[in-house]
Amino acid sequence: MLPFFRIEQELKDDLKSALENYKKSAKIFEVLHDTLYLSFVLNNLGNINLHLGNLANALEYYLQTLSLKKKMTGEKQLTRTYNNIALVYKEMGNFEKALVYNHKSVELQKFKKDTFSLSLSYLGIGNIYRGMKKYDSAIINQEMALMLSEHIKDTIGIAYAKYNLASIYFNLKEYKKSEEIYLIALRLFAKEKIKSRVMACYTSLATVNREAGNNQKATQFALQALELAQDLNNKSQLKSLYETLYLLSKDKTDYKKGLLYHEKFMAYTDSLLNEQKLEAIASLETNFEIEQRDTEIELLSKNEELNTLALSQAKTKGILLTALSVLLLLILAVIYRNLKIKRKD
Repeated sequence: MLPFFRIEQELKDDLKSALENYKKSAKIFEVLHDTLYLSFVLNNLGNINLHLGNLANALEYYLQTLSLKKKMTGEKQLTRTYNNIALVYKEMGNFEKALVYNHKSVELQKFKKDTFSLSLSYLGIGNIYRGMKKYDSAIINQEMALMLSEHIKDTIGIAYAKYNLASIYFNLKEYKKSEEIYLIALRLFAKEKIKSRVMACYTSLATVNREAGNNQKATQFALQALELAQDLNNKSQLKSLYETLYLLSKDKTDYKKGLLYHEKFMAYTDSLLNEQKLEAIASLETNFEIEQRDTEIELLSKNEELNTLALSQAKTKGILLTALSVLLLLILAVIYRNLKIKRKD
């Protein structure tokens, strides 16, 4: 169905390749003036940029999606886009603005009796309250999302609600309860074969057990997360996991492994810094190219104006010369006629 337009690489968690293919698709649909498919592609570009941590880009794509959807459907189909925008603002730390967009979504979903989308909104609101450290409100909203997801038998929705609840109990330092719920989320994500979320569960389980002082279990979970991070080539997660493993090795006084993990951690830190520098340079080059193109267009426009002016002046000169020539011929004709008359006299 159309709303689930997906690029194959995204389904396989190859997000960078999917990003390039979606950009190509967007250009094609722009040329074809296919607003519907373009809105789906822009939404997916927002999703990928969000997963990759490119928040400004994600927000830009979601706002473009919002604009297109408003033109096509008015306010009817905006709930998921409101949720996505809220999620970006939440990640940016702008919780107030995030809540505004989430509540816009909730009002529409209640009116439409859209249980699935309403569950997503409650997930988002729960996460925002967690970010604001309002844990009671966070739990209430996650429980609402869980109840709705269970009602429609949405396994992935249940998994996300469980994962979010586990994270709240971690913040409350209820480590045993947090671990139990993370393990439920892990089984559900594994059942749905969502590798990136399985990795997140293993990483969180490693963190919970380290905080609880269970270093052996923490190491086991971190190594399982590391295997998936390597498979997905998630450099940011690899950096974080090598740091965790380094700290765990240090806690166990396993200096040999600790040194190896520290070297890996530093290598990925340098790699990510270099990538960020390259991205910054690429951005500068793009901006320079845009400015250069605008300057060229401006020069072409000025040249065109000058050419038009020169052509206009040439036409004016031509008209004046023609008029003078006609006037001169008239004068000569009058003189000739007068001379002829005098000769007759």
